[in-house]
Amino acid sequence: MAEGGAGSGGSAMRAAIWAQPAELRRLLADLEPARAAAGKLRGRPVRLVGIGTSWHAAQHGAWLLAGPASTPARSTPPTSRRTGAGSQTARP
Repeated sequence: MAEGGAGSGGSAMRAAIWAQPAELRRLLADLEPARAAAGKLRGRPVRLVGIGTSWHAAQHGAWLLAGPASTPARSTPPTSRRTGAGSQTARP
């Protein structure tokens, strides 16, 4: 494993950061779980909410549901609940 990764005496956060590229490749290699989830949600609008990096994950989740899985999905930061600001509709 690369220097600073898991097992090198580094922090758990450092190990998680170093593991992200491989984990992202693994997740994006198989879109079937997103399609299966979208099938259960078909016809119902989905709003994914997050703040900071969780919002970025929500944006990608909305993209996976709206694009390959064809489910209406939006990503929204929590502050937009009242104002409507910041809400984004995913576009494939």
